[in-house]
Amino acid sequence: MYGHITGFASDFKTYGLKILLDKNVMGAAAAQYAGFKFEKIEGSTNYKVFGKENIKNKWANKLYQQYKEYKMDGTDKVLGPKSRRISSERVNAYLESKKLKPNGMSRWTYIKQKAMTTLQESHNPVNKTYWKLSNGLKMNGPVNFALTTAGTWYDYGSSKGKYHSKGLASTDFAGAISADVTIGAATAVTGSIFSSVLSGAVAGSAVPGLGTLIGAGTGLLVGIGSSIYFSTAGGKRKKQALARGFKKLYDGIGSKLKKGRRRLGELFG
Repeated sequence: MYGHITGFASDFKTYGLKILLDKNVMGAAAAQYAGFKFEKIEGSTNYKVFGKENIKNKWANKLYQQYKEYKMDGTDKVLGPKSRRISSERVNAYLESKKLKPNGMSRWTYIKQKAMTTLQESHNPVNKTYWKLSNGLKMNGPVNFALTTAGTWYDYGSSKGKYHSKGLASTDFAGAISADVTIGAATAVTGSIFSSVLSGAVAGSAVPGLGTLIGAGTGLLVGIGSSIYFSTAGGKRKKQALARGFKKLYDGIGSKLKKGRRRLGELFG
C-alpha cells in the first residue's frame, strides 16, 4: 500500500503537474492554437505580435490570456490588443517570465541558468526557494525529497522493510539516500539541459508557445526514461553500486572520526 501511494504521488507529479495541470504549459498549447508568435520588424529593433485576441472555448481562452501575461521591472504586463508593435526589451521580459531564452542571451548561459534554477528548487535545502510553499505545491523542495527517497525510508525504517535490521542509523541507509538524491538531481538537471537546448531552438522571437511545449515535453521524457532505466536490472545494479560507493565513503569518515576521538582520549585521558 505504501509503495502504491508514493508511486501514485510520484506519477502525479510527473504526468499531472508537469503537463496536464501546469497552466503555463496548457496556456502554451492554447497560444499555439491561436497562432501567437513574435516577428521582428525589418529595419527595426521592434517586434510585431501575431495571434488571435481570444479563443471561443472559455477554459482555453483563460489559459491563453494568462499565457500572454508577464512581468517587466516588477510590474504586471499583458500582451493585449494594443501590443502589435513592441520593443525588444518587452519581448525579452516576456520570454524571461516564461523561462524561455531571451534574444541576445547565449544558449550556454541560458542552459546554465535553467539547470541551476532546477537544482536549487528541487534539491538544494540551503536555497530559500526550496522551502517556499509555492515550490512545495509544485512538488519540489521537501516534497520532492520525500517522494524521491520514500522507498528507501520504508526499506530501512519500517518493521516490514527488507533492510529493517540495518536501520536508519546505518551507513547503508545514508548511502542509499545519497544515491536516491544524486540520481534525482542528475535526472532533473539532465532534463533541464535537454529542455533548454530544444526549447531554445524554437523559442526566442519565433514561437514562444511551441518553445514552452517542447521544453515541458522533453523534461517529461527524460524523467520517464530515468524511471524506466532505474527499474531495470542494469539500472538497479548501477544504483546499488552508487549506494555502496557512498556507504564506503561514510564508513571511511566514521572510521577516521573514531580514530580521532581515540587519540584525543589518549592525549587528555
